Amino acid sequence: MNERAPGSGRDERTGDRRVRGSHRYQCTDYSARWPPPRSQPVGGLLASRALTLQKGRPAISLQDRFPFATQLYRVQRVHRLALDRALESIGVTAPQFAVLVVLQQTHGLSNAELARNRNITPQTMNVILGRLEAAGLLVRKPHPEHGRILLAELTPTGELVVEQGLSRAAGVEACVSDALDSTERARLLQLLNRVADALTRASRL
Repeated sequence: MNERAPGSGRDERTGDRRVRGSHRYQCTDYSARWPPPRSQPVGGLLASRALTLQKGRPAISLQDRFPFATQLYRVQRVHRLALDRALESIGVTAPQFAVLVVLQQTHGLSNAELARNRNITPQTMNVILGRLEAAGLLVRKPHPEHGRILLAELTPTGELVVEQGLSRAAGVEACVSDALDSTERARLLQLLNRVADALTRASRL
């Protein structure tokens, strides 16, 4: 796992102190090279190489076979890149920031509870918590009744990083919002909710 140590306040290459002042996120076109060449795999099911079905039949790419999956993956990918770039100046990654936000909303959560909330393994969550703790953004204290369980809480520094991160995340949100008019935004949210509901129902079958 390539989680960067958060909150150090120094540039990893130069060691210079990072500036943690006001920040205005600049929209960046992370999809400039999308879609990739047909021969270039994107990863997993969404690899863009063509599939030869049967001899004598035309090759069909996964992008053509799964247009919805391809576009959803594309949006998720470029949004993650944009959010990571926006959070870079405060020294946290998008997954680390998500954990901090959860802890701001609900104090004193265990590793297992946070892992379920973020839909990742407890082992991965333990790595994230360890690095956030080492950076002074949270502390872990024994559960009052079950001493072997550690409960995570934000430190004052962690609270400050969350507030700074929320302002930067709002800039990324504005990039999405500004690409659509008010009617399109409402319609897109409605359609995305419908797709999410359909996939949720299908996963329960």
